[in-house]
Amino acid sequence: MPIARFLLILAALVAMAFEAAGPLSSEANSQGGMSDPAGVGQPPLRIGVLVPQTGALSTFGPDYINAANLAAQEINAVGGVNGAQVLIVTGDTGTSPEQGVAEAERLVSIEGVVAIVGAASSGVSLAVAESVTIPNGVLQISPASTSAALTQADDNDFLFRTAASDNAQAVVLAQVVAEDLGLSSVCDMHVNNAYGLGLAATFADKFADLGGTVKASVPHDDAEAISYLAELTDCTAGDPQALIAMSYPTGQATVYLREALEGGLIDNFVFVDGTKSSSMFESLGWENFDGMLGTAPGTLETAFGDAFDDAFLAKYGAVYSSPFVREAYDAVVAIALGAAAAGTNTDSAAIRDNLRGTVNAPGTVYGPGEDGIAAALAAVAADEDIDYQGASGPVGFDENGDNPFGSVDVWQVDACNRSLFTIRNVRVDLEAGETKTSDEFMRLGIAGDVNGDDMANSIDAALILQFNAGLLGSLPCADGADVNGDGSITSIDAALVLQFSAGLLGNLGGPPPAAGTSVDVSLTEFVVEPSVASAPAGSVTFNVSNDGVIFHNLVVVATGLPPDGLPTDDATFTVDESQVDIAGSTAYLDPGETEELTADLAAGSYVLICNIPTHYEVGMAVAFSVE
Repeated sequence: MPIARFLLILAALVAMAFEAAGPLSSEANSQGGMSDPAGVGQPPLRIGVLVPQTGALSTFGPDYINAANLAAQEINAVGGVNGAQVLIVTGDTGTSPEQGVAEAERLVSIEGVVAIVGAASSGVSLAVAESVTIPNGVLQISPASTSAALTQADDNDFLFRTAASDNAQAVVLAQVVAEDLGLSSVCDMHVNNAYGLGLAATFADKFADLGGTVKASVPHDDAEAISYLAELTDCTAGDPQALIAMSYPTGQATVYLREALEGGLIDNFVFVDGTKSSSMFESLGWENFDGMLGTAPGTLETAFGDAFDDAFLAKYGAVYSSPFVREAYDAVVAIALGAAAAGTNTDSAAIRDNLRGTVNAPGTVYGPGEDGIAAALAAVAADEDIDYQGASGPVGFDENGDNPFGSVDVWQVDACNRSLFTIRNVRVDLEAGETKTSDEFMRLGIAGDVNGDDMANSIDAALILQFNAGLLGSLPCADGADVNGDGSITSIDAALVLQFSAGLLGNLGGPPPAAGTSVDVSLTEFVVEPSVASAPAGSVTFNVSNDGVIFHNLVVVATGLPPDGLPTDDATFTVDESQVDIAGSTAYLDPGETEELTADLAAGSYVLICNIPTHYEVGMAVAFSVE
């Protein structure tokens, strides 16, 4: 037997012997803590977090580790899993398949982890899966690997991901390049691994469907380099209108973007999640990229996500800047719920077998945070069906371990404020091949036209976000900040924009319909979307459709309270209907189902809600008035 293998086995046996004598806790590696002091429960639920702390994606790793530790802290604060604490053990992939495999071997053979959250890079995740987790029967959930190659992996159902496939990003990226930017020819430079190759190929197909041409698709080595001039020359030889940077920031995109600018080869760029890096733009000069667009797998804006962001800020004193941070948190919680349902902290296959049952619909919805996790664990203990709705949005795994629904952000470089901000979020249904914009400011069409060009588009979105971000002092450096066109930037402009962004879109939908006409209401994940904001007194018919992927219903509440101010029942996570005046309600609607609701409404204020447990609390409410 090779000496290295012997030492690994010996170390694992020693670790097991110590754990049998009593659980250990390493503060250097973990924020989890000890198992229950009485020793009644099982050993700790040991979860490896295998992410890049060095290498081309080194800026992403610390945020992922912080998110995982936050999840462990919240789980442990409510009693842990199966009578024991969650123990987080970290590993550094170095953004390298070789180092990732070596660290995964350590986590499994020496640290004894029952599951791994990671890696970030798709190439590293696949290498770890093929060499370590699949052969050893260890559950692996990547929060950030987006290559379509993970879907095709022969993984014996041990490889999952909370991030959406790059197929979703490629669809939206093609739309951004062809429709938002109006470009017909581009080139791309992409990292020569599963992530870069998959994204580049799928983008080229989708861009061609929209009439565009990729003049050159140039791969470069996965390792860092000091120059990419040869690849850059090949990419720009055909005089493309823009270069799409599908690489990692450190030692890759930072290098060739600087060479492109300094050599005058090209100065128009489009970015993706791998190049969504504030530190990269800082080092290259924000002014060189002002207004340029990018895409990245995103998250739905929900109360659950907002609560996670608040908790992250409170714990670490800063907001995270990397993509997929919420997905890292959700991966840890999903593993914990699967372990609770399986009744084991050590049997990885059993945890895997219970994973879908605790995060997929149907079931009672539970969210993140201490209260949500405690309620979810209690429901699991009572053998109830649960549907975990995470910090990143609905968490679900199909037969391939993929999230079937993608959420993609379209983002922009704001040199004025030295920041990256989201213009809009697009939901992608990969099974149906459909996209749907979920921006609140675009829901009422022309009402979102802030700059007066008869279109509600990304320019309007940028203006809205600049005002709403509390950055009034820096508005003069943004073109179009003069919303009302009087030649100056004042509080009047801010007031106009804040109407859009304060959740009062219902008041911007134009004149009310004539008496007796109907109102169309669409229910999607955490959104109640009426076609108008008000109606005349009398008989009002609501044509209600569930356009989401989970159960919804519509309840019309007559109230002078704001949409988020209704009394709730803490035991059922619903609005307490005994304390409000219900003007009408529908039955629970399956996805795709429709129903008519007719009510005789007097003049006054109303709130339309979904009153399925937790749905109101995560934002399914909108104001509606009767004139």
